[in-house]
Amino acid sequence: MAAGIDQLNKLDTPALKITFVFTLLTGLAVFASLLDFGLQVSFRNPLMSALGAETRQEYMRRLQPGYAEELELVHQVPSDAYVYFLYESRSYGMDRHVQPDPINDNWAHNLFLYGSVDASLAALRTQGFTYILISREGADFISKTVPSQVPQLDQLTSLLDLVGKSTSGGYELNKIPIP
Repeated sequence: MAAGIDQLNKLDTPALKITFVFTLLTGLAVFASLLDFGLQVSFRNPLMSALGAETRQEYMRRLQPGYAEELELVHQVPSDAYVYFLYESRSYGMDRHVQPDPINDNWAHNLFLYGSVDASLAALRTQGFTYILISREGADFISKTVPSQVPQLDQLTSLLDLVGKSTSGGYELNKIPIP
């Protein structure tokens, strides 16, 4: 590409300077990218958090209110809890031991491995999990693409003890009952 750009001046004519047009378009693209990046940074205003004028929680609540609610739910559990996520891939900022759901298939994988809801729940208990956090938005999305998982997920939630819900209703924290 660099060699091609270097050879553009051979295409220049007295009436049309190709190098000028290419330089102008490249400059506009760089300007638009820098403007977009600058606007994003000014909107996010990370300097306020970096300087301590805004707490990390306030920053998260301002930019990702749903995830801030998830953080608050997870921080309700005891410090030695082990939380299993369903349909939620993010786990940054968590100070509890968690297992995120990186490609939204933890539940489908459990059903495949263990064959049933009861066996899946027993396996989670055996692995040391004490809570399950369910992203309702993620579950709704999966239910549209894989509707066969809906009855098993409903059965699972009926076996769990609800600890709390986010105010937006996007997340549910459930305790795995001890048999």
